[in-house]
Amino acid sequence: MKPRITREQLAEYERDGFLVLEKFADPSACDRLRSRAEELVREFDPAGIMSCRLDRLNIRVFYAASASNG
Repeated sequence: MKPRITREQLAEYERDGFLVLEKFADPSACDRLRSRAEELVREFDPAGIMSCRLDRLNIRVFYAASASNG
């Protein structure tokens, strides 16, 4: 049988944008998930993210090249 939420829970979700489901998951599984999330945040290196930022000159060059290829 599929778990169902009550009308009150649905109203809370629609009002708040989230729903708290008590005892939905095993506390040890939540602890492992939280620990892994903290590890990922600690190891995150924003310098490794490629930037797709285009300045005005690059935008003009991009569109000029696109127009000549099209």
